[in-house]
Amino acid sequence: RVHGENIRCHAMLCFVFALVTFQHASVTLRGVAPQDLDRYNEAVKTGQFQCSGGVISASAINDDYCDCDDGSDEPGTSACENSRFYCRNVGFSPITLFASRVNDGVCDCCDGTDEWTGVVSCQDTCHRDGAQYRADLLERIDKLKQGLEHRNKLTSEAQAIKTMKQESITALEETLAQQIATVATLTMDKEEKEKVEKATRDAKLAEWEAAEDARIAALKAEFPEASEPKETEAQPESQKKEANEEAKEEDEAPVAVAVGGAGDSVDLMNAAVSTGEPATCLGWRQTGGCVASGPREPQFDEPCDGIIASGKSGFCECVSEIRVEYTCTHPSFTCQEVCDKRLLEIVDQSDYEVLDENDLNGSEPSSPTPTPDPFARVPMSPYTDEEASKAREALRLADAEKRETEAKLTKLQGDLALNYGPNDVYLPLHGKCAELDVNRYQYKVCLFTDTTQHDGHSQIRLGGFEALVDNTMTFTHGQRCWNGPDRSAKVEFACGPEFKLLSASEPEKCTYLLQAEAPAACSQQQIEALQKELGL
Repeated sequence: RVHGENIRCHAMLCFVFALVTFQHASVTLRGVAPQDLDRYNEAVKTGQFQCSGGVISASAINDDYCDCDDGSDEPGTSACENSRFYCRNVGFSPITLFASRVNDGVCDCCDGTDEWTGVVSCQDTCHRDGAQYRADLLERIDKLKQGLEHRNKLTSEAQAIKTMKQESITALEETLAQQIATVATLTMDKEEKEKVEKATRDAKLAEWEAAEDARIAALKAEFPEASEPKETEAQPESQKKEANEEAKEEDEAPVAVAVGGAGDSVDLMNAAVSTGEPATCLGWRQTGGCVASGPREPQFDEPCDGIIASGKSGFCECVSEIRVEYTCTHPSFTCQEVCDKRLLEIVDQSDYEVLDENDLNGSEPSSPTPTPDPFARVPMSPYTDEEASKAREALRLADAEKRETEAKLTKLQGDLALNYGPNDVYLPLHGKCAELDVNRYQYKVCLFTDTTQHDGHSQIRLGGFEALVDNTMTFTHGQRCWNGPDRSAKVEFACGPEFKLLSASEPEKCTYLLQAEAPAACSQQQIEALQKELGL
């Protein structure tokens, strides 16, 4: 019996020793996160562990058998699929692993605690890795600080630019008011001078017609036989009537064109001179790629009197299939001015002769050109009054200046209406461009303007500026993809000391994503987050 009591006593000592050992081990229980240690320490004290499967013995913790539904009894083994293993990684950053990665032969924790069976030998690299990680964090913090310093400068520049633009708008509004008054005055002056011009033209025309009538009467008196119609073979009355109607139509609508295809231009210029209303221009046709032969961009076409500012490429379409082409490097102009000047040059260089219908169709005449009728009235040369011409030119120039001012004012007002982010921090970057080569393509982004893709042969417009939301800029309505939608692009900004492109991709057909850096995307909160991670 005594012997039996000694055995029981020995067993009790063993239990106490095991309990003390387990309690000591529980302080650093394998795989348990610091925030959960109290729960496991309580289990050691009471000898019981409460989990989703019920109450189990504390000795069942980490016994490599899954007793609890939530897997909480096996934080340090791979017995439970839904348990998690906590790597302390002293000297670096702690991490939490899925249970399946415990003792799988791969060192996942930098301190090697996930491979505790010893099947593989894991070196503790936490202090080395931590030192490198902290160095990287410090470098990122330094970069953010540089970017934030540049951002503060941008904020100051933005306020100065905004003030300057507002002052420019005020000055342009004053100038425009003066130009509107000037145009009104010159319009009245032109109308008065054109009244005098018309009266003089009508008088000269009456005098000219009287002189022609006298000349024709004298010719008929001197050559009575020549003035009589020649006898011809008898014709049926219906044919005579048809011939008379055709002759009447020809008399009422004579065709006079310039040799060399400029006839329509001559007629239109004569009409323009006599009425003071030029009819020479059809409009501005915009193209892309900074060349007139580039892809058409009809959404940017302008009327004849629209101001074509520098930076636009395309051509002025004039009458008679005449076009005057421009690259994107030119001073401002209107197509009305261009077409007027071009067609005047053609008229000045043209010789006049009467052509029949076959000449106009480009075919050989079926019969010799008839001899001009000496008894027909010769038309009077176009008459223009010098003062009226000066008045028209003065009004044209004044109106062009007014339109140019209106265009500048509209652009400035539109620029200021854009969203430039908090404190207008993106405003100083308006128009700034950056390029990036990716494989065989070169991407170019001009902020608040447009973005393009160039392959060395042709340039494709990915889109024009649409909006800035947070630190993301969108560009839409680019050139249409073959059998697809219009191209579009999105530029996402991260903090950096200068504006530059980092990457470009096409995640969806004809939809492009570009990553970029800019100081405008920096903030103090970003620095504080990294400092907290570093423990500063």
